[in-house]
Amino acid sequence: MRYFCTSFDSNGLGRGLALHHSLLDHAGTFELTVLCLDPEVEKTLGKKAPAHVRLLPLAKLAEKNPALAAARKDRTEPEFNLTCKSWLMHHLLPSIPKGELLTYLDPNLFFFASP
Repeated sequence: MRYFCTSFDSNGLGRGLALHHSLLDHAGTFELTVLCLDPEVEKTLGKKAPAHVRLLPLAKLAEKNPALAAARKDRTEPEFNLTCKSWLMHHLLPSIPKGELLTYLDPNLFFFASP
């Protein structure tokens, strides 16, 4: 099984869904964790329930990591969203089976062959 993660806000929802569809076509068995950077992404993906996708609301990640929540105060929104990448991976790595890889995928990616 392959483990992927990504993060996007409602502005990137279409690109994120395209990434997911390309994974369905080319990645085999996988799990994609999406860090929902705003409630609209969580709401929309929650309704669509895309296959092999696990949603992680930003509020949950920030609640478990007070330093991340504090970082929001001195960063612009794009800077804060970039800061979330490493915190997302740090949060997910303990849940990945030993010996497996976790790969962060930019939501602008689209696969035409196996990743």
